[in-house]
Amino acid sequence: MALKDYYNSLADRTIPPKKEFREKIASACGVTEMTVFRWLSGEVVPDKLKREKIAEIANIPVQQLFPDHLEDK
Repeated sequence: MALKDYYNSLADRTIPPKKEFREKIASACGVTEMTVFRWLSGEVVPDKLKREKIAEIANIPVQQLFPDHLEDK
């Protein structure tokens, strides 16, 4: 499940998990939510260390979230 697919699978509730997910990623990676939006849309790909942090937050292997960037191992 790619990052964009994972993000789209999060349900919207009273405390939107999508917003919480974006905030967690932004905080953990030291970037703005706008940068996270760019990652989620596929416009920009985060560097290797940030991809690893995102995978840890999502609890999904990096290879699944970023299948097109396996060469950056």
